Amino acid sequence: MAEAHCPNGEAEQDASRLNWASLTMEARLRFIALQDPADNWMVYDLHSEVPAEFTCKVLYGLSREEAEHLTVLANAKFRSRTAIAEPMLGRPALG
Repeated sequence: MAEAHCPNGEAEQDASRLNWASLTMEARLRFIALQDPADNWMVYDLHSEVPAEFTCKVLYGLSREEAEHLTVLANAKFRSRTAIAEPMLGRPALG
């Protein structure tokens, strides 16, 4: 059976996104420390697919240590918000 050819590896990119999505949902990760091709580090928001922002500052151009530290803090905040919201899922709205 012949494989379908997709320009620019679109099928592989879609599969990669699906794998990242399932991994991040299981691990409750929304943010990752990411290095771009120019060796700049950032905190990347997997949900919105852009560099994260904090107090109106884009978290880009960081050292690796800064990016990793801020990623841990951002994910902890995200997990705490998710943990609070989860018990309410599937329940009727109050009021």
